[in-house]
Amino acid sequence: LTLEGGGGRVPGEWTTSCFPNQNQTQNCWQNYLDFQHFIKFQNHRVGKIPEIMSALQE
Repeated sequence: LTLEGGGGRVPGEWTTSCFPNQNQTQNCWQNYLDFQHFIKFQNHRVGKIPEIMSALQE
């Protein structure tokens, strides 16, 4: 999408360079996988995941 005469991007339109399409399903899935990897790593390393998850749910 472009603005008339400006050739720029429409305000509010967001994409990432890794996922240039407007359909962000793959980006959402990758973010979910990254989050799960982070939780698994933190749980193994620190063991304080219940405290973190309770804070996120508030």
